[in-house]
This record gives sequence, structure tokens and C-alpha cells, in this order.
Amino acid sequence: MKKKILIVFLVVFQSLTYLIVKQFQTNPHVLGSFLDDKIIFIPQFVYFYIFWYFLLFYVPFYLIKTDKFYTYFKSNITSIIIACIIFIIYPTTIIRDTVITSNISTYLVNLIYKIDTPVLNCLPSIHCILSFLFIFSVMKEKKSFNKYFIIISSTLVILSTVFIKQHVIIDIVLAFFISYIVFKIFDKKTFNIEILKQYKKIYIVSHKNYDADSIISSYLFSNILNKHNIKNEILIIKSDNYEDKKLLNDHLKYKYKEFTNSKNKYFVLLDHNNSIQSIKDDSRVVGVIDHHYFINEKENFIYKNYSSTAVVLYMLFKNIYKFNKYEKKLILLSILSDTAFLKSTRYSFKNKLIFHYLNKNIKLNAFKYENKYFEKTNFSKKSAFNSNYKEYILNNTLIQSSYVKAYESDLKYKPEFIKKLDKLNNYLFIWYDFTNKKTEVYFKKDKIYKLKYNKIRSRGKKIVKKIEKLM
Repeated sequence: MKKKILIVFLVVFQSLTYLIVKQFQTNPHVLGSFLDDKIIFIPQFVYFYIFWYFLLFYVPFYLIKTDKFYTYFKSNITSIIIACIIFIIYPTTIIRDTVITSNISTYLVNLIYKIDTPVLNCLPSIHCILSFLFIFSVMKEKKSFNKYFIIISSTLVILSTVFIKQHVIIDIVLAFFISYIVFKIFDKKTFNIEILKQYKKIYIVSHKNYDADSIISSYLFSNILNKHNIKNEILIIKSDNYEDKKLLNDHLKYKYKEFTNSKNKYFVLLDHNNSIQSIKDDSRVVGVIDHHYFINEKENFIYKNYSSTAVVLYMLFKNIYKFNKYEKKLILLSILSDTAFLKSTRYSFKNKLIFHYLNKNIKLNAFKYENKYFEKTNFSKKSAFNSNYKEYILNNTLIQSSYVKAYESDLKYKPEFIKKLDKLNNYLFIWYDFTNKKTEVYFKKDKIYKLKYNKIRSRGKKIVKKIEKLM
């Protein structure tokens, strides 16, 4: 309902602004060139010109079901405002030839001429601005009737503006540049869920040594795919050394199978961005959603700088999927887990806003959950050094990494752990001191490089970037 109201608002807004601006224009400049004189008058194109009024409703109503609705909405408003400013600063007109009414087409052309008198607001063409926005909004859609119908009909509308002599070429050119630049500004990289429908089944997989965020985000993404009738299955990489076991057992009952092989399967990676951390087969990856930094221009390979991958999912899909109260609580838990219960630098200002917004009706007590679920590393275990193990590819080199969560009382174990690096190469080890809220980073390459921070510094967000520079 909200989006339908916005569509009506758009039409009213652009109509009123167009008419109001006309009242403030004097001494318009006459537009035209020798190229415009070469364009023949084709009255039959008037039907496409009129058809634009149908597209004003048809296209945004179609976009309601896609992730481009708000991009279109913001682009529409902004482009109209820019056009109106130009109309006032540089008013324009064109000189029309007299059209003799001889059939219904010429009758309709003359009717449009009569309604659109005086001839103002020519540069840029509003017809063309919005038609270009229609095209941009569906350009990345999968092949469908609606996509081609919108592109073809919008193109014919653009051509109609010069064939019935309502506009000149420069009006179209400026309309293109305004609409293109504005659309690019608002068109943030998103996940095109429709593309996944071409696959028989999508397999959702998190990184090995999974944690609360990777499992929660897999569960949420599965729900989103189910809502869009996309068959899917959650797979996990078998591990006895995973984080947040108690938190997951208490709050999430999920169905999954263990990953065996990637043969004839198509995967979306959640909470990691390189298949070396999971299925070890890049050729079978058709999507990535992650909050750890990476660069990949492929469609549906999405990185967003948020406190958890579950938050990335929320920000990507909140306009096309209604997250229920339970799912929002899971997102909050993922934030707690991935920010060391709000102590990490990953818990930035924008993430605080998101946390408080989601927690508005849930009233989750972060301190209470920290006392119940925060677990420091068990240093009595032989595997303690490999806690929170991950692998990264930095500058085409495999980097192994682990970290421990310690208190001041655990400092006695640190020399022993640092000594282990002597036998390793390209290894990143992090010692988190939660008593003093400090981070010590040890990276073994040709020698051991040491970094210190007076805060709990995020491994994926900051430290890995720093190590990449050392490479």
C-alpha cells in the first residue's frame, strides 16, 4: 500500500511542478538546429507519446516487486527537481509548424499542441527523462515480456517527442544525461534475486568454522528465497570448532545438510567471499553476500560495510521482504556476535543506528546476552591457537588466520602462542584482550610483524586490509 501511495504522489508531484514552473517563465529561448529540420513529421507517433501516460503508472507498479522501486522513486523526484530548476533559470520554447487536421493522428497532435500552450519547459524533456528512467530501472532484469515491453515502448516514446515536433534533439540529449547521472547516484549495487530463478536449486553455504552470523544469515537468505519461490538448501562445512554454539542452540532451530561436493550444484556464499573458505570451487559460485571487504564487479557479488552479513541481508531486501520480529531478533544476535557484544570497532555509528532501530520493539538487553553467551577462548584445549580460524586470499597468496579472546589473566599463554608462529608462514594471529579492550596483531611472513590497537579492532574490516598492504 505504501508504494502504491508513493506512485500516486509521483504523478501528482511531477504534474504540479511542471504546471507551477510555467508560471515563472519569461522571455524563453528558442531551440532548434538544422538536424531538427531534417527530422520528418510522423503524426502516427502521437500514440506512443500519449502511451507515456500509461507507462507513468505501469512501470512503477511493475517495479514494486523488484529492488529498483526506491531507486526509481528517488531518481524520479530528483530529476524532476533538476529539470524544473533548469526551466526557471533557462526557459525555452520551440516554434511549431501548423498541422492540418486530416485524420485522427493529426487531430491528436493538434489537441496536444493546444493543451501544451504556451510552449514552455522544453529543455530537458520530461517525457524523455522519465522514459530513460523506465529503461534504466529494468535494464538488469532477466529476460521477460515486461522488460522488453518497457524498453521498447519507452524508446518509442522518446522518438515520438521529435517525430511529432514536441521537442528537439538537445531536449533528449540533456534528458539522457540528467536521468543517467541521477540514476547512477541512487542505483546502489543490489542483489538481483530474479537471476537465481534460472537455476534448478540454489545451495546456500557459510564458511567453515561457522559462527552465529554465518548461520543466521544463511537461515534468513533461505527464507527470502522461499518467499520468491526459489528452491534452496542450506549446507554447512562440517566442523567441531565453530563459534557461538550455545547462542545458536538456544535461538535458532535450522535444517541443514553437510557439504559433500560441488558437482552440478550452484552456490551463494554467505558471510565469506572466496570459495577457498568453503566449497573450494569458484566456478560453481553464482552469488556472494558478505560484510568482509572484497572487490568483485560480477553481478550478485555483494559487499556492504555493516556489522554483520545478516544486517547486509536486511538492508538489501527490506523493501521486498518483510522481516518478522523473530528474524529481526536473529539479526540483533548476529550483530552482538560479530561485534564482540558491541565492543568491536565494527560497531560503528551507522550500525548503532541500525541496532537501535531493530531493537525498538524487541528490547533485547545486550549486557544480559553478553553475560550469557560471551565465551573467551578455552586455553586448556590443544586447538586454542586455531580458534576462529579463517583463510584469506591476499594478493594471490593464501593467508591463514586465527584469533583468541582473552582476559588479562590469560596473558601467561601469549608467549607460547606467539612462539608457534616461528614454524608458520603467511599466518595472521590476533590476541584480543577484553579486560583492557586492546588488540595485538602478529603476522608471520619473512619475519613477525606486530601491530597494536587500543581498541577491539575487527579482523575482517580493518586488520586484513592492513595485512594486505604488508603483502
